[in-house]
Amino acid sequence: MTTFGRDCSNFTVTLTAELIQQWKGEGVGLCLLQAFPPSYHQYEEQRQQMRVCASQGMPFDCYIYDYLGAPDWLDECLAGLEQALLPSEKPRKLWLDEEDTETEAGWTAQQRIDAISWSLQRADAAFDEVGIYSAAWWWGPKTGNTTAFNRRELWWAQYDGIPDATVFTPFGGWSASMARVKQYAGSQPDGTDLNVLSAAEEAELEAPEPEPQPEPTAAEFRQALSYLADISEKHAAEVRRVATQYGAL
Repeated sequence: MTTFGRDCSNFTVTLTAELIQQWKGEGVGLCLLQAFPPSYHQYEEQRQQMRVCASQGMPFDCYIYDYLGAPDWLDECLAGLEQALLPSEKPRKLWLDEEDTETEAGWTAQQRIDAISWSLQRADAAFDEVGIYSAAWWWGPKTGNTTAFNRRELWWAQYDGIPDATVFTPFGGWSASMARVKQYAGSQPDGTDLNVLSAAEEAELEAPEPEPQPEPTAAEFRQALSYLADISEKHAAEVRRVATQYGAL
């Protein structure tokens, strides 16, 4: 079954529970939401989108437009995501949107590669799964078609109107197995962009959540405390012995 994704970044559509359920009926299984710093008015819209997705059981990813020449922007967006989210509202993945044409004018390809590397390091410190969004039209001329990041998952724009993630024109050394989400059509009347997921990405969405671990019983808790007290006493005795041996006591 083909699973679709909706990129809601332009905020021309207000996400409601009813709309999310309508999209589910149309095969949408993932929303892709743009993140902003808390000082921007879009921040509250971003939070509303996250909350309604979480409340309706719609998986969502977030992405940050990576202004390569303005690293504070990325840090502020990351901080905003941390502030905005309850544990149940954390995005499944984070994507860095690499198509900046505003802050890197005059840079060399290597300067852009270095800046992307630095952005990814900071994003990795905040999120477990960080991928790259880009397109061949930008990646080739702006990075020299570098293959330095081809082990990262790729969400790519290829506006061919074909909702099939196996129809992939390679760039940047990315293999078909790492090409996970295809944006196949741009702005629709409601402001969203249309995406389709690869089979591998669908499988991740369908994977069952880990079962919650049961709370320990009172007896198990007492046993654990007794064990900790026992080993603590043993360690304390050893510390006293060594300290005495070397004249520290």
